[in-house]
Amino acid sequence: MNFDLTILIVHYNRINCLLKSLGSLHTVFGDTVEYLIADDCTPEHKLNSIVNNYNVNISRLSCNSGLGANINNAIKQIKTKYVLQIQDDHYLKKGVDNNFI
Repeated sequence: MNFDLTILIVHYNRINCLLKSLGSLHTVFGDTVEYLIADDCTPEHKLNSIVNNYNVNISRLSCNSGLGANINNAIKQIKTKYVLQIQDDHYLKKGVDNNFI
């Protein structure tokens, strides 16, 4: 599927926050956007709940490299025209206008 928007979620080892964030994003955007998680070396077994419950792509660093390296690595994978970058503890409420592009 071709998307216009990628939501880049910067993440490190806060699975509960990430699940809540993805839940809120999915409530607003559904499957109309690409979700890319920029993960800074969270243990792989912790990411299984994300992969099993959401249609997401994960850009995962093999060692903890810091915020800048994590974002730069993920940006290389983005092919959409627009990007919304958020942290894993950002939540959107139902009713937010998603026509901001």
